[in-house]
Amino acid sequence: MLAGLNAPQREAVLSTEGPWLVIAGAGSGKTRVLTTRIAHLIRELDVPPEAILAFTFTNKAAREMRGRVEREAPQAAGRCWIGTFHATGVRILRREAHRLGYPNSFTIYDAVDTRSLMVSILKDLRADPKQFPPRAAASEISRLKNAFVSVAQARESALTHRDEKRADVYEEYERRLRTNGAMDFDDLIGRTVQLFEEHPQVQQRYSDRFRYVLVDEFQDTNPLQLVMIRALSASHGNLFAVGDDDQSIYSWRGATVDNMLKFEDYFPGSKLLRLEQNYRSTSIILNAANTVISNNRRRKGKTLWTEQTGGDLIELRWADDGDDEAGQIRDTIRHLGNEGVPRREMVILYRTNAQSRSIEDALRREGIPYQIIGGTRFFERREVKDLLAYLRVLANPADSISLARIINVPRRGVGKASVEKLYGAAAAAGISPLELCKDTSRLASTVGTAPAKRLYAFARLIEDLGRLAQSRDAVAVFKQLMAAIKYEDWIRKDDPSTAEERLENVAELGNAVHSFVSETDDGTLAEFLESVTLLADIDRLEESGDMVTLMTMHTAKGLEFPYVFVAGCEEGLLPHMTSLQEDDGVEEERRLFYVALTRAERRLFLSSAASRQRFGSYEPMLPSRFLGELPDDCYTEVGLSTRPPMRSTSRLPSAGPRRHRPVSRSDEPAAWDNGFSVETFRRSQAQAKSRASDPDHGFEEHEWNQEEIHFAPGLRVKHEKLGEGTIEVVEGFGDLTRLTIDFADAGKKKVLAKYAKIQVVGEVDGP
Repeated sequence: MLAGLNAPQREAVLSTEGPWLVIAGAGSGKTRVLTTRIAHLIRELDVPPEAILAFTFTNKAAREMRGRVEREAPQAAGRCWIGTFHATGVRILRREAHRLGYPNSFTIYDAVDTRSLMVSILKDLRADPKQFPPRAAASEISRLKNAFVSVAQARESALTHRDEKRADVYEEYERRLRTNGAMDFDDLIGRTVQLFEEHPQVQQRYSDRFRYVLVDEFQDTNPLQLVMIRALSASHGNLFAVGDDDQSIYSWRGATVDNMLKFEDYFPGSKLLRLEQNYRSTSIILNAANTVISNNRRRKGKTLWTEQTGGDLIELRWADDGDDEAGQIRDTIRHLGNEGVPRREMVILYRTNAQSRSIEDALRREGIPYQIIGGTRFFERREVKDLLAYLRVLANPADSISLARIINVPRRGVGKASVEKLYGAAAAAGISPLELCKDTSRLASTVGTAPAKRLYAFARLIEDLGRLAQSRDAVAVFKQLMAAIKYEDWIRKDDPSTAEERLENVAELGNAVHSFVSETDDGTLAEFLESVTLLADIDRLEESGDMVTLMTMHTAKGLEFPYVFVAGCEEGLLPHMTSLQEDDGVEEERRLFYVALTRAERRLFLSSAASRQRFGSYEPMLPSRFLGELPDDCYTEVGLSTRPPMRSTSRLPSAGPRRHRPVSRSDEPAAWDNGFSVETFRRSQAQAKSRASDPDHGFEEHEWNQEEIHFAPGLRVKHEKLGEGTIEVVEGFGDLTRLTIDFADAGKKKVLAKYAKIQVVGEVDGP
């Protein structure tokens, strides 16, 4: 098992006891280290596979890790717990949710379900849609949950009317989830932590069971996941965390690089190990990546190196506009194809999904096949969502959100007014709408005789299929459902022009059910629904087919391709304008650029456009500051005859590569007792934060250049004559930036930012 491992990798595998933090650079073989370590525990130390728990961040990574472990240690097959944080939370809650007042068969709401529920709540509470757009309101509640802020705490800390209204929305959201016997994605971790805090004997049982806890991509954990990790490793302290702080790019979903930077404070007595040998990229690509990321000051520090010396220079391409950029990428792909390079070895990365439009157009015109990861999701298409909603109601009859979607699909003569009356009466009676549908006398007095008959027949159908779901596998249930509701016939009548495509999607859903059951040996309906809900975009990446892949840089983390195109290397896109409003925003954007660079194995193409079309007009763009941080000897320039002006806004006096700078820490680390409570975690975090603010905290300090102001809608500003106001619209870029500001006293005004002499006085309002 140890053959072929380098010295640091071997040490990581063999050092099995106590807390370890392994800083694993891109392409340094961390997955091999993790799987070999697990196999070593089982084969050489006779650790029962059931005593090992490993966290990954995607289902795809979990499958790969599980497969590798089982090849090296066949006795581990199906016995180790290897999965995502959410999947692990589900496994625990399926056994223990009743302790928290939820059914163990709870439904898991995805983002679409959550948004539907939020729309209903905001309407019922008459919340101002300008202050509480459904998507933003759902995100805000998600942030509260991930910070482990309860409804009571949110209400207690409310300072404004808007804060009070938010607490009302939060309370009603939680109430309806519980009424529907449902949990959202955040609950899968939050409720697990709540379970451990409220039932310490349960926490102790799971902690005693898992004698070795391993965490992949540790830099992507959020504070709540850190508490969950601590709870599950509390009995023994055998935690093996692997990650790369230079690839921490998910702060927008709650992840914090502090979990890694302050690991020694959170886990006293821990040891640090670095994996710096890269087995993926050429030395030129690594030199560029090392040099750029060295401009970040908040990092543990490392320098990637490789035995693959030399390699092709990076191509830095200058384009007139977005269409010209897309054309250059298309032509290069065609040229590489003529040289025999398979299209599946090429990937095009961009900062935002909107950038894919011009690239798609260029590829389509040339007839180049491609796939987009992160676009329209298969499981969110209308007909697929309809059938999944049926299956969810069969598994959990209390799920009123899924019920509302299918109660008149296919159409069975139940109007919107009848549905509203049904839901209102059910809420008043404290029962589920489906329960009320079975009470014929009360139902008739609520919605009328004719709708009552149809609703009663519908309830009986759901009841019969629900009984089938309790005794048969998911394939049998799906077949019986399709026959009972005649959904395919309805699709053909509903919209003949789209029927063929929609029927293909229905057939593909049936294939998914069959595949799941065959892979899991008679998988139940509940297990199938769980697997679908936990599926991430990257898990849908096609392994076969010779096509170019398009995806965002965020989605690409963890992947590698021989040929990588990075589009849109411009100020305002990369780094993104919105990120510049946040502390450490530029550093995270630089980490994102670093992730994009290190996806490349052989060739790397970076492109920057002089202008981009926005809202119907072309606006000038400036090259990304990160391009100015590339070492001069690592790239060649292609495109415009006149090179655009580039500036390096590096916060360090030198852009040259440097060896790592270990983060020093106090001789007296933050105390972490044998408990794992959220309060204990917050105290430790506060102590670490206090220490980090000390001038002698160990980070190399450098003079920060004065950044130009970047404006965004919702930002509060002050004008010397017009007073205070809120930015509503931002148009243009650089010296041409135009702002529409709603001033409290002067009303709405349009100003040219360069000459307006305004200053920022507050953070972005709203969610």
